[in-house]
Amino acid sequence: MALSKTAYNTTSDGFPPDSHSTGAAFLLPSPEPTPRYRAFHYGYVIILLAAAGHYMSAPGQTYCFSAMVDPMLVELEDIDRSEYSLAYLVGTILAGCLLPISGSLVDRFGARATMPIAGVLLGLACTWMSQLESLAALYFGFLMLRCFGQGMLPLFSNWLIGEWFQKRRGMAIGIIGIGGALSTMTIPWLANQAIKEADWRYAWMFLATMTWILMIAPPLLFIRNRPEAIALFPDLRFTPPPLENNGSQVVDNEPSWTRAEALCDLTFWKLLTVGITSALVGTALMFHQVALLGAHGVSRDFAIELISLQAGVGIVSTLVFGYLTDRLPAQKLLALSMVLLALDTLLLIYLPTPQMAILYAVIMGLFGGIIRTAGQVTWINYYGRKNQGAVCGAALSVMVVASGIGPYPLAWSEQKTGSFTLGLGIFLILPIISAACVWTARKPTKKSSGANA
Repeated sequence: MALSKTAYNTTSDGFPPDSHSTGAAFLLPSPEPTPRYRAFHYGYVIILLAAAGHYMSAPGQTYCFSAMVDPMLVELEDIDRSEYSLAYLVGTILAGCLLPISGSLVDRFGARATMPIAGVLLGLACTWMSQLESLAALYFGFLMLRCFGQGMLPLFSNWLIGEWFQKRRGMAIGIIGIGGALSTMTIPWLANQAIKEADWRYAWMFLATMTWILMIAPPLLFIRNRPEAIALFPDLRFTPPPLENNGSQVVDNEPSWTRAEALCDLTFWKLLTVGITSALVGTALMFHQVALLGAHGVSRDFAIELISLQAGVGIVSTLVFGYLTDRLPAQKLLALSMVLLALDTLLLIYLPTPQMAILYAVIMGLFGGIIRTAGQVTWINYYGRKNQGAVCGAALSVMVVASGIGPYPLAWSEQKTGSFTLGLGIFLILPIISAACVWTARKPTKKSSGANA
């Protein structure tokens, strides 16, 4: 088997060592692929595992808390709703501060090592929540859930896609985003069934068990950090792309930005305005959805059912926008997401009839489809995969903090003025500003030619 530049050393099971490249360009072999890889590309296994990571991020997501909060408050009589919300806020902010560290860790050790650890810790966080009795314990529980659930598992899952896909990243991100949409549809229902069967403590233990089953052994056994480690190629390829003019076979030719370099780039901050606005406004609308729609005569049951409609639209739109992300300028799609978010906020201010809440749910599903695709993959496309964990972790940490802050302005508006209108009016301005900012964003180019090596 002829190699263009570098040969792989294989282990006893026939797989080359599974290490994450920390060098510059990774020189790949250009052999006739081993026959056992031809029938089924291992990238499909990676997609499934990454989708599972998004699915099991649920215990740290707002839609899961929505099923837990009322039963917990009934039993925990010493904790009121405002204290519960404040614990959510503080825990989320602290979790966001830890995410840059996790991004650097996945760059160094790969998802095969870090994802099972996140699974263990998220399961322990659910176990902690099942046993809590005090407000202080609730603060710590939210910190763990938001850090390991909302933060680490999606970050590590997206990191895998960044390693295994280049030209088809948008579509791959769209496919694994279905895991998040399915989670939105099923986890609140499963948690509610567990609560009906026993109580909320049992529901948290049920989620802990699910997490341990899906997020420890499968990632540890089946994740391979890079296709090159098993003599495969990105984008589900069995053969290398065409040779360069000089005859060398170099696949990892993307720009390679460090976190510090990305933070000094104006485009990074333009993109981040979308991430912040999505987390701030989007989380607030989801957190208070029942009350926001109830103010316009929408029943509680119908408002909760609309979450499933949002998720259903989100599944379809995630695939559509995943396809478009590979073919259209990302900044245009992100600007469209902000327009959709502004329209939904406007609907919540002037909802003409309760039936129009269906339109609200559809628009929210479309908005989510863009954020799960272009909103995730743009960081890797713009700043490369070598340090993608560090760069994405820095962006995600700010977004996580924003998601923790988001519900408070609407709660404050309702408390001080008797309605959500003031808070929604303020929120309406943010996506408009974000759309204008990201519309002018351009894919950055490093000044130093050697940096891209």
